[in-house]
Amino acid sequence: MLLIGCARCGKTRIELIKKTPEGRSCAWCVHREQSRPNAPCGVCGRLRPVHARATAERPAVCQGCYRNVGDCVVCGRRRPGGKLRGGPFHCIRCWPLDRLCDLCGETKPAAARWPVGTVCHRCYDQRTNNPKPCTHCGVPSVLVAVADGGPVCGRCVGVEHLDFTCRGCGARGAIRSGGRCVRCVATSRLDELLRGEDSAVAAPLRPLADALRVANPGSLLTWLRVSQSCQLLTQLLAEKTDLTHEALDALPQGHASRHIREILVSAEILDRRNEDLAQLQIWAERIITALPASQQRLVRPFAEWHIIREARRTAARGVYREGAARRDRAQINTAIAFLNWLDTNHTPLGELTQHHVDAWFDTHRNKNRPVVAFLRWLSARRIIPDIEIAPSQQGSPQHFHDLDTHQQQLRRCLTDDTLPLEVRVAGSLIRLYGMPLAAIVELTTDRFTRDETGACLLFDTHPEVPPHCWRALSMVR
Repeated sequence: MLLIGCARCGKTRIELIKKTPEGRSCAWCVHREQSRPNAPCGVCGRLRPVHARATAERPAVCQGCYRNVGDCVVCGRRRPGGKLRGGPFHCIRCWPLDRLCDLCGETKPAAARWPVGTVCHRCYDQRTNNPKPCTHCGVPSVLVAVADGGPVCGRCVGVEHLDFTCRGCGARGAIRSGGRCVRCVATSRLDELLRGEDSAVAAPLRPLADALRVANPGSLLTWLRVSQSCQLLTQLLAEKTDLTHEALDALPQGHASRHIREILVSAEILDRRNEDLAQLQIWAERIITALPASQQRLVRPFAEWHIIREARRTAARGVYREGAARRDRAQINTAIAFLNWLDTNHTPLGELTQHHVDAWFDTHRNKNRPVVAFLRWLSARRIIPDIEIAPSQQGSPQHFHDLDTHQQQLRRCLTDDTLPLEVRVAGSLIRLYGMPLAAIVELTTDRFTRDETGACLLFDTHPEVPPHCWRALSMVR
């Protein structure tokens, strides 16, 4: 079958409505000819639709040859450009990007032009995200104009396209895709992510949906759009993977997997566990599996039966934190480095002597303390001969505060309002109880209680908090 196309554009499978000098043409070509009739171009000489009509200074120009050329007021050269708001001619290179904002009075890139004037990006976001009552209708809206000496909304000045009313919930404010507000767009995309085969959120995922819906809608929308943790969650849901600790442990451990785990724990889908201990076990298994068999026979029992077992005991007392996990990783890594150093020097572990240990200490001064645990473990199991391990030299405190200085700093933490409140509370707890910062940052507001009899702060015991510290802690809450 022979398909006959438009004589002008050449498209087929369309209706040819009019016969032209070139042949039968489609509706689009006929409409373009009527709106922009063909005429000889004054530049190329071809018969083309006119883009700029002829004037006393220049002939008619087609669309392909049209260029608005003039003398730029900035660089003085004759280049393509245009007139900014009917003002002086600017070329493309000198076209001003920054404009004077009529709200804040600063010269910045413009985000929109409202009846009130040009609006920069900061003022645009501030007004759209914080609707205020209109002076005419009294409805909280985005105020885009000034009438009768007061700010008014777009409806009251007859500008319907500046209504800023969400099509979903009817709220007024910042509008995103589809004429909906940020919360409606974020909720819709969240439902699309968690929706199952029956077009409804599965029962196991409803706590996750409820926890994410109460989050900041702007942050939630950004997380859904660009976050790697959201991409990982999308992949797990697409593969229909059960959201368990074991499934997350099998993934590459990074920021995305940790973020997903924290979200699921906060939503009470997963049980809370000592994550520092769990990550130590995952890391140790993966790094030991990649070692040669000769090193695995030594590193695996050292890591599992010495390092990790002691870490479990510490975690059972509830005091195993990130710093302890970092120290344990350093001991395992140093044990591997020590075995690699022996292999490089062609020294079997059974032939280790005091000379080799001293040589390691001299050439690896930054790894002296972590390797001591491994050497003592080897010596206790008679894998290496008895060697002398010099005790690690730890720096003793050199500077001490006298009682007057200590009381002066405590008094400042309790009474000086110029200090940040968090600094005052942390300094008071350190000066009063000697609490380390690692323990202070883990304190929550529910550990501080106050009634008519006094105040109590719970960390290891139930100490009575001095009256000056009552007020500071109450303000933090």
